[in-house]
Amino acid sequence: MIRAVKIRLKPNREQENLLWQMAGGARFAYNWAVNKEDQAFLSGEPFIPPYTLASIWRQERPEWALTLNADLFKQAIYDACKAYTNFFRIQKAGPKYTNATLRKAAWHKRPLTHYDLNGHPKFKSRKRGEPGFYNAPEKIRFYDDKVLLTKVGRVRLSEPERVPCGKLYNPRISFDGKYWYVSLACEFEIKPPELTDIVLGVDLGVKTLATVSNGDTYENINKAKKVRKLNKKLRRGQRKASRKYKMNPKKEGGDRYQKSKNIIKQEKKNALINRKIRNIRDNQAHQMTAALVKTKPRAIVVEDLNVRGMMSNRHLSKAVQGCQFNGIRRQLEYKCAERGIQLIIADRYYASSKTCSCCGYVKKDLKLSERVYICAGCGEIIDRDLNAAINLANLA
Repeated sequence: MIRAVKIRLKPNREQENLLWQMAGGARFAYNWAVNKEDQAFLSGEPFIPPYTLASIWRQERPEWALTLNADLFKQAIYDACKAYTNFFRIQKAGPKYTNATLRKAAWHKRPLTHYDLNGHPKFKSRKRGEPGFYNAPEKIRFYDDKVLLTKVGRVRLSEPERVPCGKLYNPRISFDGKYWYVSLACEFEIKPPELTDIVLGVDLGVKTLATVSNGDTYENINKAKKVRKLNKKLRRGQRKASRKYKMNPKKEGGDRYQKSKNIIKQEKKNALINRKIRNIRDNQAHQMTAALVKTKPRAIVVEDLNVRGMMSNRHLSKAVQGCQFNGIRRQLEYKCAERGIQLIIADRYYASSKTCSCCGYVKKDLKLSERVYICAGCGEIIDRDLNAAINLANLA
């Protein structure tokens, strides 16, 4: 079984400067490759394969790139080409660029990323995004409490007991706004446990994050007092940053405000609050999915939710975004696979909430505000979410 491991790094000041240089070099190579593909796309030339771009990079690379790890530049170019192949796949399936858009981009001499249409790869910004770079797996070594990174040296680990063993895949070093991490995939030997005959149906929602067919419920962490206070603190910080922008004069000949050091300081504070909220949500999702698979059921049934359609509702979009429905499904997929549990995805149009779990009567006029299901066929009175979870379990 191949699983991902993410361990926090504890570099000294010199090593941290080298890590920032590596991340900046990877960003530069990625943007360089996207620009080359943009030029070929606008001039009507075919797609440039990654190995051709890598050979062109070796001829045109700046002098400072010679002092850094060569593998990260090669992988950044390959990542940019992969983003372009995904872009072409979207173009075949959906609407394409119009000739007017192409002429406008060529006339203003701007890259197509300025228009950001139909999944076109964007340039990576130095001020936004998550800095990171690639390290070749054959050149990375783990010791008792340190890891050897190319051109950086031995960096201390925060959790040496989680050091992986065996073959490594795709090591990446990233920065989340506060700490540096090394993340990679490695092989683990996991013996699947003996499963029971229990089938669990899981109904995901906004009011209650998950309702299980056995009666267990998992509350939405976004409604907790701690998260609400953090969201309130974040809103205040964002308003403070917005006021600071308006206090500064605009740049000459442009419509953008100048960014002062106080604005940068405030935006860093906001980023740390965002990071804290994200970690709380991820922790709840991991705890919930781990509790589900530890019951050793034979199968788990979840809905195929139309998250994109739910996000289009401006009244629910913020609440849906904080629930992380896709993340919960992704975690269930790999946790069930490594334990031999069958994960069943119910059809998107299956009326789990409108169907009575006792007699099968379908109540077509069920409203979203009705939190208690009252069956007109058999008179069953049951919680709406629990009724949907039981119907999902009956599918298996």
